[in-house]
Amino acid sequence: MTALNIMVGEDAVRLLTDRAWQHKDGRLVKIQPKVMTCARLSIAIAYSGRQNSGSAGTIAKWLDDRSDQADVLAGAADAVRLICDDMMVFDAVVESHGRPAMPRSFNLFLALWSRERGRPEAYRIETKRGVAGALQSVASYHWPPVDHSLAPRRFDPAAARVLIEAQRRVRLTGGRYYVGGGADLTTITKDGLTTETLCTWPDRIGALIRP
Repeated sequence: MTALNIMVGEDAVRLLTDRAWQHKDGRLVKIQPKVMTCARLSIAIAYSGRQNSGSAGTIAKWLDDRSDQADVLAGAADAVRLICDDMMVFDAVVESHGRPAMPRSFNLFLALWSRERGRPEAYRIETKRGVAGALQSVASYHWPPVDHSLAPRRFDPAAARVLIEAQRRVRLTGGRYYVGGGADLTTITKDGLTTETLCTWPDRIGALIRP
């Protein structure tokens, strides 16, 4: 699980994410940014659902190897397959110890300033049990779900902080908390891509998140 928010405005697309990578029992195994970016292409990638921190480097390299924005959008299903391949390797180890693997289900998101259309855009591919769906345009997305009044209609950093603090206190699988480590805001405009840290939290590796 992860905090993932996408907001497409008139002049920018923004991704608000946390930094917690966890074991399926909720224990924190790594604190690391979750958005893979390419400033050269003004594109960012993030995904929610089943986690695999090892895929972050794989996707970052894949993104950096793309020639242009059209190449990224046309090959988004390839990025999904790379994530699934990483999960299969991990699953083989899990199953060799007699434990069941988790379903390979997640959502992949791409955010960019379209140089062809001159506007901010975001796209999503939903993958269920390793099978990727079609690339779909999205205007906004918020996970974990919170009161709609907390999702800012017009972006401002204070509202973003309130939103992710509320998401941090949402109980998910097993009644546990999954949003932690810190919050990063990635902004893409016609002038380029930036990432800033909105806040950090005192979560500890090896422990459960306790807001």
